[in-house]
Amino acid sequence: MTRKKDLDFFPLNITKPLKRSVKKYDKISIKTNVAKPIKPISDAEGLDIAYRQANGLYNYGDTLYIAGTKSLGDAFDDLKIPFHATKYSQRYRDAEKHVANPTLGITNVVGHSLGSSVSLELQKNYPDLRSTTYATPTISTPSETQNTRYRNPADPISILDRGASHVSNRVFLNPFKSHSYDNFKKVSGGSGGWLIAKWGKYAMESKPLGLYHTPY
Repeated sequence: MTRKKDLDFFPLNITKPLKRSVKKYDKISIKTNVAKPIKPISDAEGLDIAYRQANGLYNYGDTLYIAGTKSLGDAFDDLKIPFHATKYSQRYRDAEKHVANPTLGITNVVGHSLGSSVSLELQKNYPDLRSTTYATPTISTPSETQNTRYRNPADPISILDRGASHVSNRVFLNPFKSHSYDNFKKVSGGSGGWLIAKWGKYAMESKPLGLYHTPY
C-alpha cells in the first residue's frame, strides 16, 4: 500500500532536477552573446566620444572617429602639419593600427582639427578609405572640390582651407566655437557592423558590456 508520504516524495524527485535544468539553461541563455546591426551615429556624436578616449580614437562600425588636439603632446604634433609630417604624429600612428587591422573593417575615417590632418594622411596612404573632415588645418584652393571637408567661415584654424566643399553659413564670434563641429549634422558611417552585447549577469539592465565590430 502506497503511503501519502511516498506520494509526496515521488514528485519532488522529478521536479527538483527539472528546476535545476531550467535554472542552468537560463544562465547559459543570459551569458550568450547577442548580435544585431548597429545604429548609425552622427559625426558629432562619434567625435565627442573620441575626445573622451585617452588615445583620441573611437571605432564604431566601419568608421574610425579621430579627435583633434587634447594634450601638450598633440600641440607639439600640430607643429608637424605645415611640414607635411603628420604621419609622424602619435595620433596618426595610433589611428593607422586601427585602419591596418583587417578584423576591424574600417572603411571611413572622420576627423576634427589635428584628427582631420590625420584622416587626410590616412586616405592618402590607404586610397580605399573615405574621409570626412572638420576644421582642417590645411592650405587648399577652391579648385579642389572633390572632397568632404567641412568648416565654419570664421574659423581661424581652417581659414586657409579654401577648397573645403562644405562651408556653413554660421559665423561665430567665439573662435573656439568657430573651430567646432557641433553645428554639422552629417552621418558619414557607423554601419556595416554588428553590435555584440555581452549581457552577463546584467542582462536585465539591457546595457551592453562591450562593443565589437564584425565585418560582413
